Amino acid sequence: MRVALDATYSVAPQPTGVARYSRRLVESLAATDLVLTLAARPRSISALKRTFPNFQRRILQEPFRFLLPRDIDIFHGLNQRLPALRFRRTVTTIHDIFPLSSDRYSSPEFNSKFSKVIRDAVSRSDALIAVSAYTRDEICRVLGVDPAKITVVHHGIDPAAMVARETPDEPYLLTVGVVQTRKNTLAAVRTIERLPPRVRLIVAGGVGYGAEATQEYVRRAGLASRVEFAGHCDEAALDRLYAGASALLFPSYEEGFGFPVLEAMARGVPVIAARTSSIPEIAGDAAQLFDPDDDRGMADAAARILEDSAWAKQWSEKGRRHARQFTWERCAQETLAVYRQLVS
Repeated sequence: MRVALDATYSVAPQPTGVARYSRRLVESLAATDLVLTLAARPRSISALKRTFPNFQRRILQEPFRFLLPRDIDIFHGLNQRLPALRFRRTVTTIHDIFPLSSDRYSSPEFNSKFSKVIRDAVSRSDALIAVSAYTRDEICRVLGVDPAKITVVHHGIDPAAMVARETPDEPYLLTVGVVQTRKNTLAAVRTIERLPPRVRLIVAGGVGYGAEATQEYVRRAGLASRVEFAGHCDEAALDRLYAGASALLFPSYEEGFGFPVLEAMARGVPVIAARTSSIPEIAGDAAQLFDPDDDRGMADAAARILEDSAWAKQWSEKGRRHARQFTWERCAQETLAVYRQLVS
């Protein structure tokens, strides 16, 4: 079977969850019997050549349609979009549809642009992959799609790097993700405010929509010495932060999947997260879950983890066991099953 994938995001210079998914899926599908072509938009084609030198590669943009193989069986859009080109069969992975379901989390311009992109991809796809049952249900609810068209395929999680857990002089909680309204970073700040002054918060992520409110709250509340905005962190830096964290705080309002929950678990970091969107599905019973605005409850949970090492160890071990279920090999095999069903 010949499959072309939009691998544009697999070589993003600052990888997000979508970028990690794109790259790991390509690598895992390469171990199957598929004949793969990697397509990318012009801005990413040079990076694609460096990253995947042994793959057939093509530019993915009009008017270069003649550069794509004419005999591919399936084109797979890995980031909820499809090119204008027509293919025999198409699959699109949908990560989340918050631009369609809410106007709280991004600008009207962003919502309008990406709503059109998602609607177009959904309407033109022969099959859809949703990264969680929650995302599948949202696609059906908001867009009226037949559930039979959608297959849920959870992401995998990379094996934890061999970085020993540390006990820093000043304990800190970690939150991972862009500082923005949707990620509810402000609730993590309010949680740390309720804890003893020796406990810090490190926020690993860039700046997004609504970040100003969180940054202003930190200044106004005099928390600048206790809240560190570390910006985007590469994988090595993130591993070091996980290694020293007492717990992950993840109070996000809306997640299509929620990579940091499993990243923390795989590294033995107890997880305190919101009981919203896909998070309960992905976290199972291996995280302590709260209403996303219950900073008091999250602070109480963090305090117990900081004070009770046996309690912290229990959550650490539960998380490690749970995270082992999520592998890229399984993700690739379940994706391959979608392809085979389309061409059968």
